Amino acid sequence: MMKMDIGTGSGSKIFQLNEEDIELIVRLLHQESDHHVYDKKDFGETWIGWQGRYDHIQDLIMELTK
Repeated sequence: MMKMDIGTGSGSKIFQLNEEDIELIVRLLHQESDHHVYDKKDFGETWIGWQGRYDHIQDLIMELTK
């Protein structure tokens, strides 16, 4: 079980994720990171613009699977 705050600052927007929720979110994040826009060989220099988002997705996956 993981508590998640959506960042409103009020504290009233905190909810709990169970293992099933976390697994679903991680699968969706993996699916997104496998998308072609993150493949450097397909996009060359324009890939740099997507690198930050790809890195953020990887950070989320790591955080959720702790």
